[in-house]
Amino acid sequence: MTSGEALQQLVREGMAGRATGAQVVEALLATELVVPSGAPVGPDFAGFVPVLYDRDGTQMLAVFTTFDRVGQVATLARYALTIVGRELLRIMPPGAGLVLDPGHSEGFELLPDAIDRLRAD
Repeated sequence: MTSGEALQQLVREGMAGRATGAQVVEALLATELVVPSGAPVGPDFAGFVPVLYDRDGTQMLAVFTTFDRVGQVATLARYALTIVGRELLRIMPPGAGLVLDPGHSEGFELLPDAIDRLRAD
């Protein structure tokens, strides 16, 4: 089982009440994630063009647990980078939230205020 698949399982457990939100978020931060990009990503993330969704006026960064979950987003972004969740927080657009596995039943969102709190920790 990959770390992404383990995170998917933990998300399912959280949705069923068998894991806490804190456990799921900690796993997210430790997991290598797939982040689609509209352009090739160079050193120091040069050229990174993330896929952003609008959620009631808030930009939400599309992030996936595995490549096979990217699905439709691949038509918007032919490239992707893999990055550990903690590092992803460092490069996320300011004021953006995060949506894990958009389009799938097992996923969740972290709004910008939650991202800010995680960065502060």
